[in-house]
Amino acid sequence: SQALAGKQIEVANGYSTDGMIGALKLVRLKDDKNLWPPYFLAPVVRKDAPRPADMTRLFADMDAASGLFTAGRYEQAIPVLERILAADPYNLDAQLRLATAYSSLRRNADAETAFRRASAIAPDSQDVRMYSALHYARAGERARAMALLEQIVKESPDRRRAAEAVGGLK
Repeated sequence: SQALAGKQIEVANGYSTDGMIGALKLVRLKDDKNLWPPYFLAPVVRKDAPRPADMTRLFADMDAASGLFTAGRYEQAIPVLERILAADPYNLDAQLRLATAYSSLRRNADAETAFRRASAIAPDSQDVRMYSALHYARAGERARAMALLEQIVKESPDRRRAAEAVGGLK
């Protein structure tokens, strides 16, 4: 939200319930190409999750990391994401962004370690497999990428982005 307000970025993913949409006079775009699959919220809380009151100190870091990551400023995002993960090691969003930042910087060993950690947090996550596949494709490991993407498409044929990635790798 702050990155948009500060005009550091022009577009960001958001939630329709985010109060900052109105406060910052942001515009919600219609997904007329069905790029994003339907999203149905189902609260799931880890038994060992930090109390929300204990996490408020990380809100500024989370917002900063999101802005830096979205703007493609991966070198600057990495230490912020690492701070978040030091406080909440099971934060899947931060772990995936860290892995993707490493991958984008071609720090492949660091990326694979971060993707393994993300997979340990959420072993059945299609998002973890999708971003891992994109990393493998970027690193030239087409067979590994294809195996993950085909698995995602088999499980969820409506995952348009995965299907498009499979087509692009064939």
